[in-house]
Amino acid sequence: MVDLQALVYDTPLNGVLTIPPTTHRIDRPIEIPWGMEVVQTGATLIQDGDKPIVEQGGIWRVHAGDPHRVVFHDGTLVGPTTDTWDTTDKTPLIPDSCGIRWEVARTRNTVFELNNVRVRGGWYQAVSRSGGGTTRVRGGSFAAWVNHLGLYDSHPNPSMRAFVDRLDLTALHRAAGGRATKYSSVGIYCHPCVELLVTDVQAWGVNRYVLYVNGTPAHTADQTLVNVVAADCALLKTGGPGAHVTSTNCAETGTPQNGGSTVDGAYTSIGDQWLGAGMIGISGPGARQFINPKIEPKTQWAAAGSSSDGSLVVVEADIKIPPKGSFYSQTSRSQMATTFLRCDYEGPWKNVTIEGGTVRVIDSPTLPPMPLTINGRRG
Repeated sequence: MVDLQALVYDTPLNGVLTIPPTTHRIDRPIEIPWGMEVVQTGATLIQDGDKPIVEQGGIWRVHAGDPHRVVFHDGTLVGPTTDTWDTTDKTPLIPDSCGIRWEVARTRNTVFELNNVRVRGGWYQAVSRSGGGTTRVRGGSFAAWVNHLGLYDSHPNPSMRAFVDRLDLTALHRAAGGRATKYSSVGIYCHPCVELLVTDVQAWGVNRYVLYVNGTPAHTADQTLVNVVAADCALLKTGGPGAHVTSTNCAETGTPQNGGSTVDGAYTSIGDQWLGAGMIGISGPGARQFINPKIEPKTQWAAAGSSSDGSLVVVEADIKIPPKGSFYSQTSRSQMATTFLRCDYEGPWKNVTIEGGTVRVIDSPTLPPMPLTINGRRG
């Protein structure tokens, strides 16, 4: 058996470590103390057993600090098997258990790259990165029990930049009883102060969101999705006050396990397609814009809840609502100021319900007159 840890220690700073192209059984994490490139072409690293190595953190653990650069090329990482796991079991859900983990504080001048790396198994996260710096993921596929890719930065001044391109995200399991919980899978979990660009990503069956922006740091950054497809999963959850997410030419299709996307805070959607059985939930303050969307839900497109405030502007939407479907609703406690501009609407009028806030319809002759319902009574 090849001693991979010894090979790491024999690799000089900024050198290249080539993993022999065979199958390697891993019983303890391999630590990377300084910058290097790890070439795993043709290699498969397998952690044996049906439980993760929770104390140490998976197969690769990076301890490099500023200003080091660590790059992984190719290869397959296989984690614990999950075939017999109870989807409500919290036992294996230790954040330290990751296929690849880099968590060193204040590493703001570091670079972390993964090129065509495949990571799949019963870890809390497939790949985890925190501490700042630049993270680039190109190609490959990730699947883990909770977060497929975790991006964390809690420094008061945003210091992490992350770029994710052509990554496939799949679920290890379906949510227990058909309901997603906090222990269900998330594609990309991201702190609001991480500057993030995600392009050409495909996601299948993720139980919660492809992008989940969560946390309340002192400062925030922009998160951008371009050409992201969410099949049988929700596209996103935006990150609350101060955060801003933009999605362009993205699609949510099929049946999300958690009911649909959540817009909590500022959000801009440009040319996206909302074609599934999920419903967008709108809450909290913020300016929301849906520009040139295609809206063909199987049930209801969106609903503004009791805590919703701020504004919603829908521009040049192509809207087709099924006979038993619904388009949009605002609850009686909503303070949303909503505007529909130059929209084309096809579907039943009776299923548009506005009980609170304000609604304007401009240059949209096919859209039902607003409000249709006020305080439970027909208007």
